[in-house]
Amino acid sequence: MQNDINNPYLQKSAALFKIDPDKLLLLRWASLMPFLARPFSILLYGLMNMRPTLMKLLPFLNNYIEEMPNVWLVNNIQSVFDLRTKSASNLRKRVDLLQLMMDASTCEKIIVRIFINIYRILLQ
Repeated sequence: MQNDINNPYLQKSAALFKIDPDKLLLLRWASLMPFLARPFSILLYGLMNMRPTLMKLLPFLNNYIEEMPNVWLVNNIQSVFDLRTKSASNLRKRVDLLQLMMDASTCEKIIVRIFINIYRILLQ
């Protein structure tokens, strides 16, 4: 995957890191007037959530409204994550960033459960 320049994951990752926050107009306005930061973020996330509905209703807009790289990555990484968790017992142990994050998330859940059980025992 890392050697394939046309890989969509690499292209979206490159597009994500190519974005210069200092050139974004909404971010500049939010820095200038901090009280606008929250409404701008709500507006931006609202528009990102409306995009799939718009694409279903008006498919020709797909050529004009591009999905943001971070949203695309999150949506597609979730499907890869689900596939890995379902077939984790069949595959050999992978050594990559996604596997490290998956291991850390399961370890954290186990630690939180242990602390909750200890807390319950102490309350009794």
